[in-house]
Amino acid sequence: MLPGAHGTATSHCRIFWIGKKKTTGRVILYCHGGAFITPLMSSMCTYWHKIQQEHEKVYGEEIGIAVLEYSLWPVSFPTQLLQLVQAVEHLVQTGIQPSELFLSGDSAGANLVLQFISHVLHPLPSLPQSTLTEPLAGMILLSPWISFTSSTPSHRSNAHFDICSTGTLSKWGSAYLEPIADGERIYAEPARAPPKWFSGMKEVVERMFITAGGSEVLRDDIGLLCETLSKVHPAVIFEMEENGVHNESIFGMMVGSTKSRVLGMIVEWLPGYLDRGRVANSVHRYK
Repeated sequence: MLPGAHGTATSHCRIFWIGKKKTTGRVILYCHGGAFITPLMSSMCTYWHKIQQEHEKVYGEEIGIAVLEYSLWPVSFPTQLLQLVQAVEHLVQTGIQPSELFLSGDSAGANLVLQFISHVLHPLPSLPQSTLTEPLAGMILLSPWISFTSSTPSHRSNAHFDICSTGTLSKWGSAYLEPIADGERIYAEPARAPPKWFSGMKEVVERMFITAGGSEVLRDDIGLLCETLSKVHPAVIFEMEENGVHNESIFGMMVGSTKSRVLGMIVEWLPGYLDRGRVANSVHRYK
């Protein structure tokens, strides 16, 4: 973890803080990627710490960054969802208002955020229901891993460009799905959701910022999800990173890149300056 980071224990998981722990003001709760197999990487912390620094530089206010340490495979669904539900409840109970709480995630972490949204809209009987009394401030999904199959064209057209192959994603997805009942698969694989599944999202989250890489195999799956979400929510921004691979923004920093257009967009989007209700079929290009 970064210098100064520390942990807070809950009954089934831990929350780490990048920088100062906050009990008031804006907080981002981050769920890391890694196919529910690999742990949090230092580059992920570096990425969100950079957003934290830029936010303070531009707006003169530090935003809290909480990181959920959830269970990894072979522990499977719905344990990670339970842990996220508990983490959100814990932050709210400590004083963070839902209207100032953002949920974020990349790849599998973004999948987990969507699991949470599905659970709020369609509560799983086996898990405690969310007690949110108002919509969350926002949702940030970087290259969300929403499909474990290869039915869209980008799985073929981008097969030789992406860092994650369709075969590997399907293998990891099958391992995660193995214990899931057929009726619950829709929670773990949002690409399977029917058009009306996300109806009511305006009462759960105020704004959404979603990315995909132009050269990633999941590009078309993510684009279709954004089209679905834009039909039930007026504040969806979808940014496609030209020639980007899966999780381009974070992996770019991992290999030494010091510039990220998406990172800058997130900093601008957090207070609402970028959010003008753009939808998936009107992709915004940030210059």
